[in-house]
Amino acid sequence: MDRLENRLKAYEKLVESQDKTIELLEMQLRNERLKNNNLSDLYRSGDGVKSIEAVPSIVSSVPTLMNEPFITSNYSTNSCNSIASLLKKEGYSASFFHGGARGTMGFYSYTHKAGFNNYFGKNELNVGSLCLIDLAKIKCDIVISGIIGMSGLHAAYAAIDCGNDLAIANKETLVAAGKIFINKSKEKNVKILPVDSEHSAIFQCLNNKNISNLDYIALTASGGPFLNMPINQFKKIKPRDAINHPIWKMGQKISVDSATMINKALEIIEASVLFNLNSNQIDVVVHPEHIVHGLVHYKDGSTIANLGLPDMITPISVALNWPHRLDLNLTKMSLTNINKLSFYEPDLKKFPGLKLGWEALQSPSCSPVVLNASNEIAVDCFLKNKIEFTDIFKIVED
Repeated sequence: MDRLENRLKAYEKLVESQDKTIELLEMQLRNERLKNNNLSDLYRSGDGVKSIEAVPSIVSSVPTLMNEPFITSNYSTNSCNSIASLLKKEGYSASFFHGGARGTMGFYSYTHKAGFNNYFGKNELNVGSLCLIDLAKIKCDIVISGIIGMSGLHAAYAAIDCGNDLAIANKETLVAAGKIFINKSKEKNVKILPVDSEHSAIFQCLNNKNISNLDYIALTASGGPFLNMPINQFKKIKPRDAINHPIWKMGQKISVDSATMINKALEIIEASVLFNLNSNQIDVVVHPEHIVHGLVHYKDGSTIANLGLPDMITPISVALNWPHRLDLNLTKMSLTNINKLSFYEPDLKKFPGLKLGWEALQSPSCSPVVLNASNEIAVDCFLKNKIEFTDIFKIVED
């Protein structure tokens, strides 16, 4: 009992300390706003502010795409620090919340160029992840949801529920609750725009006016780090091998998903949700160079493809500015400089996880929600060296 009372008193002191810290931060913010007329005024009014939930794979793209202050959130402290340093380097002003996956929240404030040295630092508070929902509900032009796994579901839903357009890079959200999101977007008359390079490609190639003439679409897959590895060596694969993707620099979970090709299975379901397609209208082609990101095949035999160098800046730009396009200072793709473009049928013996995407759409006994949840658990166990690489599919399939 004494131990419990001591813990309770310690908790009360912590809460009291946090309250004082919040008051201090708010006072500092008010003072800074008065001195520099910073983004907090825009933040509170929601006038012309773009709200972004970013992940490491898109952090480097932000300053290239935005020409105005914005608010950003992420459950990764490193990502927030990366965004902050990029903003400082590029001369942007911003105020943003950082919502922690483990119940932490940090508050950052930057002012205009002259005030970038007035950085208040990071304060971690044990207040839970609800701050992400509060952030997503701010009335703004568009919210980008890029939080990995189911952690991003509630904030993404809150964004469209309050009438914000949603650019989504979080496929797990649509896999688990796609119908709910589509219905809510129609009710609120808001757009859901894909950020994944493959779905962005289909979005750009697909003419909704001719949807009745669509035959099928094809999502391309790089094949991951084990495309050419003999299947008898798969049991030797370690987490450090699986997260070493040959094309994309991504987080650990999505890198493992790419290595098993379960990531592409989730993308099959995502494509079905976004474009209202049946399972037999979605094909997958292995394309190691990853220059062609998606293809739309029409009934008259014509095929429209989206090509581009593998860079997330372009699909993010499309989502943020559609139907307009920015003049981005990017390396231009030249077909004459590309040695080859190769395409293969996926090997379902080596990568059986891919077929789960079609099965989830076809079979009532295979739930996309269960598929997504079981995969998250299995990947986490693999990354912690509790199971072998080949066990991931076995667990998910069971």
